[in-house]
Amino acid sequence: MKKSEIFLELLVGVTALGALVAGGALFAFSSFVMPALRSVDAHTAITSMQAINVEAPRSALMLPLVGSALTAIATGIWQRSPDRTAGSLPLSVASGCSRPSR
Repeated sequence: MKKSEIFLELLVGVTALGALVAGGALFAFSSFVMPALRSVDAHTAITSMQAINVEAPRSALMLPLVGSALTAIATGIWQRSPDRTAGSLPLSVASGCSRPSR
């Protein structure tokens, strides 16, 4: 296996891990934060949500959220590059790409 293929597989793994972390955080938010906000009065819920909206863009969650999107784009571009002669099906499926016709 070439170094570039190893790097590509590592990039797909990092992308998947970032998406897993970001998805887990969003699932947790919708599973227990939103129901908790529904259980308090409207003024408290609005104030709490506004505080969350201020802090969320500055949180550590932004790294896997934005990072997994950027690494997915990089993986897709790399997978579709014309100099790649042999592509693997799992990488093509993971990056959402099909091989270009030659």
